[in-house]
Amino acid sequence: MTEGADDSERPDTPASGGLSPERLSYEQSREILAAGAPAQLTALARRPDLRPEILYYLAQQGPSGARLAVAQNPHTPIQADKLLAEDDLDDVRSELARKIARIVPTATAQENARLRESALAILETLAQDQVPAVRRILAEEVSAMPEISHALARQLAADPDEAVRCPMLEYSPLLGEDDLRELIAAGLTEAALTATARRADLPAAVADDVASTLEVPAVAALLTNESAAIREQTLERIIDQAEQVQALHQPLVMRPGLSQRAMMRIASFVASSLVETMADRNRLPARAKEQLLARVKKRMQRERAAKEASAETRQTARQMLQNGEIDDRSITDLIEQNRRDLVTVCLSLKSRIPLENVNKILDSKSPQAVTALAWRCGLRMRTAYLVQAKLALIPPGKLLAARQGQYYPMSRAEMEKQISFFL
Repeated sequence: MTEGADDSERPDTPASGGLSPERLSYEQSREILAAGAPAQLTALARRPDLRPEILYYLAQQGPSGARLAVAQNPHTPIQADKLLAEDDLDDVRSELARKIARIVPTATAQENARLRESALAILETLAQDQVPAVRRILAEEVSAMPEISHALARQLAADPDEAVRCPMLEYSPLLGEDDLRELIAAGLTEAALTATARRADLPAAVADDVASTLEVPAVAALLTNESAAIREQTLERIIDQAEQVQALHQPLVMRPGLSQRAMMRIASFVASSLVETMADRNRLPARAKEQLLARVKKRMQRERAAKEASAETRQTARQMLQNGEIDDRSITDLIEQNRRDLVTVCLSLKSRIPLENVNKILDSKSPQAVTALAWRCGLRMRTAYLVQAKLALIPPGKLLAARQGQYYPMSRAEMEKQISFFL
């Protein structure tokens, strides 16, 4: 028997269905079929010595337990497996997906060509299964297999279910650069994009597409993927983004092979402990390391000075908040008066977002993030447009306009997500 070896030593236990472990004759198998006891039929379907026609009969007319056992039995004839691909029970189709996926790599010899062709046809049927759980199991089993067809790999990689797509995008050797770029262009979820970013030996063009999405988890995965090819220009764009996004600091520092120019830029905004790590990881000469640390020291001195100078501004903003004076009118007036420091402190207090993070949002020049900040402060979209244009200095061609002239163009969930990137 293929499973339950302990039960085979106790032929009268319920698990074995009362069947003898000895080889059954055809007549004995027919007698069990005629009796029709579900437990015995299930035990019969597990046997490795069962005649193909008996297995076919059980696949077609057996009870659910027997059909499940036939789906798991590696000795089941392929014609019976074809029947089970359309079985009513999800578990039967799921187990069949596991078994058939494991048959395909062993069916490559010339004499097994027909078996392989039939097995692939079953996989294609299961790939169209209406139940996501069946397709998930299939994707898990075939994701790293080169033996399936390119069409099947592409179909699973484009599946609407995230748990089906992700293993294919991360592991399938059949998906080429063009496939990956087309899938990204068509739109991938955050998890699917992150799975793509983790892919071994990711081509530079695909890495560029991943970075262009600005999806933080995917960009972080890309940076930590040491086998991914990342062009210098792409890395520069990531550094621009990372300056405002704390979650990218450590992945960026851990990226191997950083140029000294890139490290100098990174040292201008990450924590000093991360600068030390970056210098040691890239084996910088002592003089270059000193220059990096000196840059960090100067930055920290500037930050301390700015903090001391802003004490009066903070007090003014706190008084405005207490008096209920941080509103559309006051923010508009302060922007027109070029009181940037006071405006940013007001936005920080009103939104309950730390000042450092507010500055990062404004410096990011992301129209979505800046608009979300204004929304968080309870300001109207007209004021949000002014904050984009005159406080964040976003280029006119990139400004996010109001919907129907007055409403925020993003949903609450989208704006919360934008804010989360900077917290």
